[in-house]
Amino acid sequence: MHSVRLGLAIIIFGASVPLVCLPMLDGYRRNAGFVANIQLMSLPITPDKNEPDFREVASLDSERDIFRVEYGKMTLAFPNSMSNDEIEAAIRAEKRSFNEKDLAKFIRFYGWRVAYRGTRVPFKYIVSAGLLLVFGGSMVLISGVKQRRNQTTGG
Repeated sequence: MHSVRLGLAIIIFGASVPLVCLPMLDGYRRNAGFVANIQLMSLPITPDKNEPDFREVASLDSERDIFRVEYGKMTLAFPNSMSNDEIEAAIRAEKRSFNEKDLAKFIRFYGWRVAYRGTRVPFKYIVSAGLLLVFGGSMVLISGVKQRRNQTTGG
């Protein structure tokens, strides 16, 4: 009786592991097939590290919808849609390189770029582990049912 319950528990756990991971996966492709998505998606373990993308520009006269920030001898240009907290975070992240080198007078912020990707586990490994657990649980369940049948028939 215990091996039947254990087998069912292993099967349920093996089936639920990939399902629990689904909302947290990255890399879903809308028009890709089921198997292709399993191979393309991954579960992020650690976050990506982003860096601000500042580029030197000749002038800011032709730029529209920007917010100008005076920083030392430079003028930094940010999109109007950015909040003050986002602007501060971008300046704080890039402050070291502003101080290290002599930059142009006008610098434009173009967004964030990924410096390095965090640790990820491919979803195909998670699905494989889940299927292995389902298979192992079904083996435990079948052996438990056989033992139970042998005990009740006396053989």
